[in-house]
Amino acid sequence: MSRRLAYIMGTSACIMATTSAPRFVPGVWGPYYSGMVPGFWLNEGGQSAAGAAIDHLVKSHPAYGEAVAVAHAAGMEIPNFSNGASSRARQAPVRALATRHCLP
Repeated sequence: MSRRLAYIMGTSACIMATTSAPRFVPGVWGPYYSGMVPGFWLNEGGQSAAGAAIDHLVKSHPAYGEAVAVAHAAGMEIPNFSNGASSRARQAPVRALATRHCLP
């Protein structure tokens, strides 16, 4: 339980971590006892407007235009399509779009 992170994304994003003992980390919220998992300590960090940042990242990918065309041909929007809702989502442009990148 203490070796994984939960990443909750929406308009904002929150990274949640559990530990068996309290951990005090500057700039991180918590620790909160039993805040997510009974008997464990929860620490979390987040970012406002993360959804807009992720949207920008996805749209700036070189394969975005091709992936959107493939998604629309399948009658889907890009978020559902790129999340694997279609077997065609395993095609090269969508696989490339789903890779993780960091932008400064």
